[in-house]
Amino acid sequence: MSNYPLQTLKDKSVLLVNFNQPNATLISQHLQTFKFSDNNASDLAQSINFMQAKQYDLIICFWQNKTDLFILELIKRVRGAANTLKLPVVIISECASAESINHFIELGVSDYIVTPIIQSHLAQRLQRAIEFPIRNNGKALAGTTTHKIWDINSDIEQVNLLVVDDVATNIELIVGALKSNYKIKAANNARSAMSVCMTDSPPDIVLLDIMMPDTDGLTFCKQLKSNPLTQDIRVIFTTALSDVDDIVRGLELGAVDYLTKPIIPAILKARVKVHAQIIIQHRLLQQQIDSLISLSNKS
Repeated sequence: MSNYPLQTLKDKSVLLVNFNQPNATLISQHLQTFKFSDNNASDLAQSINFMQAKQYDLIICFWQNKTDLFILELIKRVRGAANTLKLPVVIISECASAESINHFIELGVSDYIVTPIIQSHLAQRLQRAIEFPIRNNGKALAGTTTHKIWDINSDIEQVNLLVVDDVATNIELIVGALKSNYKIKAANNARSAMSVCMTDSPPDIVLLDIMMPDTDGLTFCKQLKSNPLTQDIRVIFTTALSDVDDIVRGLELGAVDYLTKPIIPAILKARVKVHAQIIIQHRLLQQQIDSLISLSNKS
């Protein structure tokens, strides 16, 4: 993957706030790869103490819900002081409620990022926040229409698939069934598949055979899920195995679904479509948030 954003982030001093939460584990792994100089604060007092002792290039806060109200107070103080007025503040959250998003935008956050997000995209957004930190408070957005009627079928062709199988006929069957709706690449072993996953355009979904020589599908899935660069790729196992234990183990490793062989094209299409729609829905949600932040700039 391109390392330009990573290199520019590497030299930054960053205050991480509220990342001691269990739900923040995966995003913390992403942030650790940036190798910036950081401090970790778990409450308002600790955050203020850190800011009084050191000048930061960026603040990143993990927001769960209204139990983390101290983060709102922290942002008010950052935007209310002359020496931190232009300090970039980024919110990372699993929460996508209109109330929370609008409240943070009104306070003047630089970005609001909804997880999951792949590492390279996260690096780009953090870099953009550093370059363009100020979001005008402007008028309240509470009355703005924030609920969009999404057509999650129209953009499904933007979802990237990777088919991994050591048998060429299996690849041909899967690609043939899906190629009219998705962007598809194929690999016949785990090593080639990992090379594709580590590019600047990784797949959104991997259709992964369990029984492969050298590195089997279960091992490859574990490698994907243990690497911050690839852990958010959705894995669907394709397997001829009837052993429930193998299927359960795959799901425990982080796979989201499985298909048994021989593959039935209609079932394949239906299962992949469900996961592709989830991906598109998340992208549209993030676009909606970005639009609200852009509106706040013009207010």
